[in-house]
Amino acid sequence: MAKATLYRRIREFFVRIEPARIQVLEAAMLLVILFVVGTFGYRVLEGWSFMDSLYMTFITLTTIGFSEVAELTDTGRIFTIVIATFGILSIGVIVTRATQLLVSRTELKVKQMERVIRNISDHYIICGFGRIGSRIAANLADAGKQFVIIEYDPEVIKHNTDRDYLWVEGDAELESTLIEAGIERASGLITTLKEDADNVFVTLTAREINPDLFILSRAFSGDSVTKLQRAGANRAVSPYELGADRMASFVLRPKVNRFLELALQSKNLDLSIEEVIVPSDSPIAGKTLRGSRLREDYDAIVVATIGPGDQIQVNPGPNSVMTPGQTLIVLGQADRLKELHERDVVS
Repeated sequence: MAKATLYRRIREFFVRIEPARIQVLEAAMLLVILFVVGTFGYRVLEGWSFMDSLYMTFITLTTIGFSEVAELTDTGRIFTIVIATFGILSIGVIVTRATQLLVSRTELKVKQMERVIRNISDHYIICGFGRIGSRIAANLADAGKQFVIIEYDPEVIKHNTDRDYLWVEGDAELESTLIEAGIERASGLITTLKEDADNVFVTLTAREINPDLFILSRAFSGDSVTKLQRAGANRAVSPYELGADRMASFVLRPKVNRFLELALQSKNLDLSIEEVIVPSDSPIAGKTLRGSRLREDYDAIVVATIGPGDQIQVNPGPNSVMTPGQTLIVLGQADRLKELHERDVVS
């Protein structure tokens, strides 16, 4: 009974193994057997020592081509031909099947990634994985946001496979590539390509496919910002000008920038500033800021409110009404702000 159970388990184990992997195991086992047979064969047929026999077997199976340990008899030569033939066949099978396994695993990973992309929605699409694109991806990952990266260069994807990102290899300017990345279901598109013309073309194509999409585009100059906005970008940012302004701001208002750094860095756990939306079924919908008790119950400070038409009210008064669909800019401790989402106060 015990033998039957053991046999069944062994059989089930081999059934689960891929055929190519089984062939690799069989060829490896044959190679080990050839080493044993070859070593003892030379000892018996040629009368060599164990080390000489093992060495002769090794150089024969690996086809290194070093000189023979000693002159072989005719029987020894025939024996060498036999084990060399089986050795070459075994190594050939191992190399071929191992390559097939690597290729099949890569194809399986790509198919799994494609399946995940087909099923996600409200994600972000990043076009280009250069210095700026990689930094944006890292920030989105730290914030727990879903995103898909479109990258034209396969070497860039290959060198970043250790990152747990979703990739689409292709040209972001093509409509088919954007659709493959799920642009019809995405909530935002970020273009960080190397040329303004490429970013403009991607923006035009994306806006045509998804009119409600939020598009953020990289610009290389102030003139390009206007062109990208005309093409359909909600926001266009010049990293060079933005970086220069930020550096000047550090000099002019160092304390203010230190505070904003603490509030905006996603890795900071003590202080956070977020934009949240008041749902229609929220317990604070229709209440005044004082009546919402956001400060008393959650230590949340409403810095500003954004209503229809992006009308911004900075430092709203205690009698300001929280209306459904209104966006609140809230400052507070990250864990307390998280409670607002968990209790469906905001979305």
